[in-house]
Amino acid sequence: FPSHDTIRAGEIWKGELINRNHNGRSYWAETSIVPLLDPSGKPHHFLAIQNDITERKELENQIVTSKNKLEQAMKIAQFGAWEIDAVNNRVYLSSELRTIFEVEEHAEVSLDDFYAGIHEENLNYVREQMKQVAETREQTEIEYRYWVHGKLRYMNSNIAPRFNEDNLLVGAFGTVKDITQKKITELALKKSEEEKAIVLDNAQH
Repeated sequence: FPSHDTIRAGEIWKGELINRNHNGRSYWAETSIVPLLDPSGKPHHFLAIQNDITERKELENQIVTSKNKLEQAMKIAQFGAWEIDAVNNRVYLSSELRTIFEVEEHAEVSLDDFYAGIHEENLNYVREQMKQVAETREQTEIEYRYWVHGKLRYMNSNIAPRFNEDNLLVGAFGTVKDITQKKITELALKKSEEEKAIVLDNAQH
């Protein structure tokens, strides 16, 4: 509710309130309360100006609900999401991706920080793929190794370009999934097959 101290001091109060109309229906109102002052500067009446913003608030709630559902689904699937703001050199990470990368919830992450975690043998490849996305304006999928506090992990990423209202490229966004266990299994199987082939080859000679 509006601060009584504010309006009694003769100052304008602005905010959002829930009201009821004559039918008893609740609605959100963007409200300004303007004190009307007497000659001595003290308020004697108050003028309320309201704008019904129920539709906007419902849309905001739907967006929040959808976002929460998406984040929950991504958490279950162990998918993280990211967005690169190339203009401000910032990388925005979803909660699940912060868990995957072991980054504190509110810690700021720059583009340089992101690249610093990529294995040195994969860094040029990732940069080239990012450049290709920017040039072709088409999304792509890549795999690379990433250092997480000294532990080497295997990541799979989908990358898509991001444009502003003038259709100018301003960054990229995508998803990340930790596929370390899958890659370790694949590498172990490959090694086993290679060793088996060597044994068979030696046996034939």
